[in-house]
Amino acid sequence: MRTSLYIGLALLFCVLSPSAAWSQSALDQYERGLLAERAGEVMKAKDYYTRAINMEQGNGAFYLSRANLILKNQNHSELFKSSNSFNIYLKCLEDYNRAVLLLPESFESHFGRAKVNYIIGNFAGAKVDYNNAIKMSHYFEDKIEALIGRGASQFKIGEIEGALRDLERAEDYDSTNVKVLNELALIYIHMGQHDVALTTLNKVLVRYPNDPIANANVGYSALKLGRFEKAMDIYNRCLKANGPNALIYSNLGFCKFKLGRLTGALKNLNEAIRLDADNTFALKNRALVHLALGNKELACEDLHESRDKGYSRQFDSEVIELLGEHCLQVNIKPAQ
Repeated sequence: MRTSLYIGLALLFCVLSPSAAWSQSALDQYERGLLAERAGEVMKAKDYYTRAINMEQGNGAFYLSRANLILKNQNHSELFKSSNSFNIYLKCLEDYNRAVLLLPESFESHFGRAKVNYIIGNFAGAKVDYNNAIKMSHYFEDKIEALIGRGASQFKIGEIEGALRDLERAEDYDSTNVKVLNELALIYIHMGQHDVALTTLNKVLVRYPNDPIANANVGYSALKLGRFEKAMDIYNRCLKANGPNALIYSNLGFCKFKLGRLTGALKNLNEAIRLDADNTFALKNRALVHLALGNKELACEDLHESRDKGYSRQFDSEVIELLGEHCLQVNIKPAQ
């Protein structure tokens, strides 16, 4: 449905444009981009969208499609290989900025920009964009997704009451929504209400017993309570059921670190970083293991990289504090 909307928007811009020849050619490139994207040819689609934009820079649908393509293909190695992911997301954000400017009433423009802002750690900006997306939403599914996003953003900036209101409102719309229930459970764990969190997660696990996020959250609850052996058992079962997962390996490694099993911890954290090189939490955890093993230079390399990739924006000041405590006298070059 939205694809046909984009084509309609593109056609409207082309009709209104004074450069009819350029516009027709731009629309042709855009339509080729849509076909390539449907066929799974991500790089080809990106090239077609870029050509369309270069030919007709006043068409918001072109920017929106290119930004959405990037956001949908975050694990596409070729798309992200030419630069670090943060810079790719910044370029994606530029496209959404243009889309919002040219299509100010578009739900997808505001929603997409909110998602990118959340990814790069601009949670206050994400909250504003999700708020606008809620206003622009015409379907319950869209409203629910935007409420989840705004709730998660508020949780990240410490606005717990607002986060709970949004997520509970989303739950009223869809009481079985897995994303809503998992986000609510995380907040309950943060508040120390582990029984409530587990009751919430059981609503997911009754229907989807192998849901990786719900199982990870059950393990996280055990981890926060200091029940590291129990958490490890949950994480191992989750890996067996669902396959490799960077978050699970990171938390599993942290549990082993807390239990003094440093070799196993390092192995798990290496795997987490192999799966997701931008996992700032895993980098921080691996630094803790290196420190425990007496490998200060390796620890400081990980801490610098974790900092440079946005740990403080995503979580808290722990990496900065560790750098100040352990790395001021270490003669290493910070990660670029």
